[in-house]
Amino acid sequence: MIAAGLDPESGPLRIYNWNGYLDPKIKKGFGKEYGVDVEETFFSTTDEAVAKIASGRSSSTSSSRRRIASAGSSSESVSSR
Repeated sequence: MIAAGLDPESGPLRIYNWNGYLDPKIKKGFGKEYGVDVEETFFSTTDEAVAKIASGRSSSTSSSRRRIASAGSSSESVSSR
């Protein structure tokens, strides 16, 4: 759940993904349509994915977690399907 009415965060959209799972045309089209740089980091195993995500903590990641966590207590939240 993400609270409605929040301002977009700055910086690139970071995707952690299996290699070859996302068509590069989709990634490029999304970036162009929404005016955002899309960075993709690949992994080969679930353990590698968890390690990369855990080591990639940054202020933007922490900020995202706080925003998502606070959305759970907000009455104005929307599902992210």
